[in-house]
Formats: sequence, C-alpha cells, structure tokens
Amino acid sequence: SGDCEAPTEAPPTYGMRYEAGGGPLQIIADPLDSDNPIWLAVRAPDGTWRSNYSGTLPTAVFDAPRSGQYDV
Repeated sequence: SGDCEAPTEAPPTYGMRYEAGGGPLQIIADPLDSDNPIWLAVRAPDGTWRSNYSGTLPTAVFDAPRSGQYDV
C-alpha cells in the first residue's frame, strides 16, 4: 500500500519510534557501496509504505508524519 514500488514481503531490518513535532520526517539510507543501488522501504505507523531506489542516498519523506513506529 502507499506509493512504494519496492518489494515489501521481507521483514523490516530496523524500527524506530518517532514523536510527531511539526516538521517533515526524512529517513535516508547511506549505502556502503554507491556502485550498487539499494531500495529504501519504510512502513509508517498507519501501515502505508514509502520507498526510493537510488545509488546515492535513497530517501523516504513523510510531510506530515504521525507519531509511532516506523519500520525500515
């Protein structure tokens, strides 16, 4: 669900708790090897996904993030 094209059947690797505070939330992945692009897929507290596929710094942006668990 959401606007994610990444495969999301694998379990999340990381989870983080976020407390909403008035600004956008940006989650950025810094790949160890920029020659091999990676998917960044983030599940928001409401169950929707955001993803980005990039060889540099894939980023998921939540303009009006909710408080709760974000799974990466």
